[in-house]
Amino acid sequence: MKNDELIPLYTAKDNLEAAMIADVLETNGIAAVMQDESSMGILNLYGGFSKAGIFIYVTKENYEKAKELLEGMGF
Repeated sequence: MKNDELIPLYTAKDNLEAAMIADVLETNGIAAVMQDESSMGILNLYGGFSKAGIFIYVTKENYEKAKELLEGMGF
């Protein structure tokens, strides 16, 4: 997966929400990349939370299917 192929799908409010979304995407064969929205990503790593949110990216080819899955989850 090349970085130039990634597009933003959703911004999760915390690690739990991001993990739930990533699990559903993975279960449905969609690879996702998550990035802490803040420049303090190291706190997320050690503290297990994000104060700013977590960006979730997918490839352009998987975007529509991923969007439908999120909508089915109520996001």
